[in-house]
Amino acid sequence: MALPRLLWVWLLVAGTQGVRDGDMRLANGDAPNEGRVEIFYGGQWGTVCDNLWDLVDASVVCRALGFENATEALGRAAFGPGTGPIMLDEVQCSGTESSLANCSSLGWLRSKCRHNQDAGVICSNETGGAHTLDLSGALPAALAQIFDSQRGCDLTVAVKADGAEPLSLCAHSLILTSNPEAQALWSEPGSTVTMEVDAECLPVATDFIRYFYSRRIDVSLPNVKCLHKLASVFGAQQLQAYCAGLFAFLLPEDLSFQTALDLHAYALAMQDPTLEELCVQFLAWNFEALTGAEAWPRVPTALLRALLSRSELAVPSELALLTALDAWSREKGAAPGDVEGLVREVRFPMIPPEDLFQLQSNLSLYRSHRALFQEQTLQALEFHTVPLPPWPGAPESPPAALTTRTPTVMARTPTSMTAMAATALRLRPRGTSRRRSTPASSSGPAASPGPSPTSPRSRAAGTTGSRAPPTRCPSWASPSPAPPTPPSATRTKR
Repeated sequence: MALPRLLWVWLLVAGTQGVRDGDMRLANGDAPNEGRVEIFYGGQWGTVCDNLWDLVDASVVCRALGFENATEALGRAAFGPGTGPIMLDEVQCSGTESSLANCSSLGWLRSKCRHNQDAGVICSNETGGAHTLDLSGALPAALAQIFDSQRGCDLTVAVKADGAEPLSLCAHSLILTSNPEAQALWSEPGSTVTMEVDAECLPVATDFIRYFYSRRIDVSLPNVKCLHKLASVFGAQQLQAYCAGLFAFLLPEDLSFQTALDLHAYALAMQDPTLEELCVQFLAWNFEALTGAEAWPRVPTALLRALLSRSELAVPSELALLTALDAWSREKGAAPGDVEGLVREVRFPMIPPEDLFQLQSNLSLYRSHRALFQEQTLQALEFHTVPLPPWPGAPESPPAALTTRTPTVMARTPTSMTAMAATALRLRPRGTSRRRSTPASSSGPAASPGPSPTSPRSRAAGTTGSRAPPTRCPSWASPSPAPPTPPSATRTKR
């Protein structure tokens, strides 16, 4: 066994001996002058992503390999997908570098591409008598400087917001007409364009117009909502789509949950169901942390009702949920009718009997809704103690009130979701919570598999401290399989 292992190590070392970081080669081509671009770094070969890949970058590769220039810069794994790591992404060369390692990029091993985006080249020794000096990489910065100078303008942009001093900016119609995203600014007749914006978005208006010059903008948690709104109103579709894709990445950065609440209200106003569902799902998967945040009393009643109705709501127990609802009602001063509707969303049968008897002394809601609590408590006690035979036409699955939240072990950082619709969701888990699940069957408590890094623990309803549903409970109270855990509700972190 030792001899083959030594031979393998020798071959590995011999294969990379004399190769230095930044050396390049072409792979999988039909001729020596073409192939997939591979670059050496950290003792291994890897590929290059085709983001921003152009002829200037390809020429750097070809000249480094002894050719005169590149005739084609290919992407989308034109020479087949490679293996190993993707070494570089968003490479931008000026044309004079000796290797792609000397060009601007995201840095080593910082790509989010897959191998179906591997870059390739076709090199040639034919120059055709042409030599190209390419300084176009400096053009975006030069255009941004023209805007920042606020001189030589032929167009005035008046930015107005209620209750705020109007902002006047000068622009250049010649530059704006070259950008289709700026059509809303240069298509209006006259030399003055008026932009009506919300007062909170007034500070980002300058950056928004500069984006039409440089086609580059920094998006962060404080400005993503306003940039998305301005892009939506003024037709900057690429910026709008980019901001929409960032919502899921930026939501977990605000541990106060105020951003999630603001974005939910914004989604309702803009009639954006994708963003609305994203916010609701993020809050549901981080519900325990939400109930302890300062923003908890500011959760709107309609949003809270939507959260309580979800089976994936992450809560330690229904008793903890009822306690949090009691605090929300007390601090918000909610109307009795709204509170009654919310209390009915709590699954009382999943609360242990000994805790049910303590509700009247532990909750202020009990005193103001005594009849409702007595009704719900009686139904819960019947579920725990009274045998009910099945009857004709009984439902095949139990009512929602007789199911618990699916259990999930969460990390103590905000929740991470991998995908939702067309949006990649990355919402990191927060809080050690259990999500609603189906109770044990009428034949006794279900076996509970141990937790794993990729799947949530499952538990019977009795795990919270109550007895498991007895064998006397009706046949319709037997469980349905627990719903699949959303990909990012596990302990896996991004």
